[in-house]
Amino acid sequence: MPRDGTKNLKPLNTRSKDVQKEIQEKGREANKERWAKKTAARDVAKMILSANIPVDGVKTLVKKMGLPETELNVQAALIAGQAMSGIKGNDKSARLVLELSREIGDNAETGDEAQWNGLPARVIGKGWSDIYRDILDRRHTHYDFPGGRGSLKSSACGLFLIDDLERNKDHSALVVRQIWETMRDSVYAQIVWAIDELGLNGKYVCTKSPLQIRRRDTNQTIFFRGADDPMKIKSLRPPNGQYIGIVWNEEADQVSPDSWRNILQSALRGGDDSIVMRSYNTPRSKSHYINIETLTPEPSRIVWPSNYLDAPKEWLGQAFYDLADELKSANEQSYLHEYMGEPVGTGASVFENIAQRTITDDDIARYDRIYNGVDWGFSPDCWAFVRCYFHAATRKLYIFDEAKEYKKGPRDTGPIVKSRISDSEIVTCDSTPPENTRDYNEQGIRAVRAVKGPGSVIRRHQWLQGLSEIVIDAARCPNTYREFSEYEYERTKTGELISGYPDKDNHFIDAVCYSTESIWRHTETPRKYLT
Repeated sequence: MPRDGTKNLKPLNTRSKDVQKEIQEKGREANKERWAKKTAARDVAKMILSANIPVDGVKTLVKKMGLPETELNVQAALIAGQAMSGIKGNDKSARLVLELSREIGDNAETGDEAQWNGLPARVIGKGWSDIYRDILDRRHTHYDFPGGRGSLKSSACGLFLIDDLERNKDHSALVVRQIWETMRDSVYAQIVWAIDELGLNGKYVCTKSPLQIRRRDTNQTIFFRGADDPMKIKSLRPPNGQYIGIVWNEEADQVSPDSWRNILQSALRGGDDSIVMRSYNTPRSKSHYINIETLTPEPSRIVWPSNYLDAPKEWLGQAFYDLADELKSANEQSYLHEYMGEPVGTGASVFENIAQRTITDDDIARYDRIYNGVDWGFSPDCWAFVRCYFHAATRKLYIFDEAKEYKKGPRDTGPIVKSRISDSEIVTCDSTPPENTRDYNEQGIRAVRAVKGPGSVIRRHQWLQGLSEIVIDAARCPNTYREFSEYEYERTKTGELISGYPDKDNHFIDAVCYSTESIWRHTETPRKYLT
């Protein structure tokens, strides 16, 4: 029913297109008016809170802001009064005005925009202000952000991207990761956080199908693409009158140089003011191509390393610092790599913390909890079974038993497993095919399926790399020792190292990863055995 109380006899979808258009245009104009009023209220509140402005100077303030005096409506006056009361020490008023101004900003849906004044200092860590000015001045085209955990590099890139779109109405954006499936819970979530943190929720539409973010008033679009599907990048079409003005490659060390070059060739068309950001955890090996690139001078590129010490401590929390200190004490090399973002490896080997050592029966008898894992395999691959013990205090993993078979299914390998474990022990198996785990359950084995999922390969390998030692008895476990000692990073066709983990000659490595899943996932949540 219309607001004047008269009955609306015709639904909108039954009216002519011209009438529909007229009604919709009136709605847009009304939304613009509401936006202006909400903007006035929000901006008045912010400026009063940041300066001691007397109440009788509020109207003068509104005029200086370029807003009509009529926009100082009851809502703005209410917030102004509460703000002044808060300045004078009334905590309740201060909380109220902050809640009101935030709510007003978040609920705005469309209409004229407020002037963008750049990223506020409160959202940028101390290590990022100088490079932000560099980006604003366009002193470089390519920005590389290597670093360790908690260094704020992903947060900074998300904020820089939104800032660029707010400043340049002819820019759209492209965000890239090697694997598309990992984007929704990583870079997409990071940018959604940035939009919320900057109070711009009402200006952007965030959708998960398709995975993209669009600015309402300008139609600027943030595209998300995986380097594993280059054809979708080649077919990118920004809205009319726009071009890809900013590209962000997260986990850039996982993308090969050839793929990256092809991505930029496809994306950077139609404009001359684009910038390119690459963020990544510094690869462990000094021989990794991206570590070599950072040492090669390039006038258009700046490399900006960072670590967790650049972040305000309260942003990360004490638990984060406790874990960093724990690793520093147990394995300083891994600490320097994971937290300080330094390359500490000397070659192509993935695991540089392997120790070959005899593990006696007496040692095994003292192990209070055994972890068992199975990688199914089938011709030409092998079935692999391992048994491990983890000493949490020293962060050492001991691998002391293995079994290997070819062309045998779960009915044949089940008795082998049962002969090597106690009835109370759990065996974590590769999740596919699920019927193999059910076969083990039917044989009385407490078997569960590994969780796996996007990003799990990287997480489990990095956990193994971060251990102080992986102790393997080569006499008891010759196949496991061979795989761990020979396992190397992936290489491009031209022999350059990248941060991928090859899916070959790694059956016992996978079995070890499955066996220790409850540790590196930091969970002991029980799972149903029959799955």
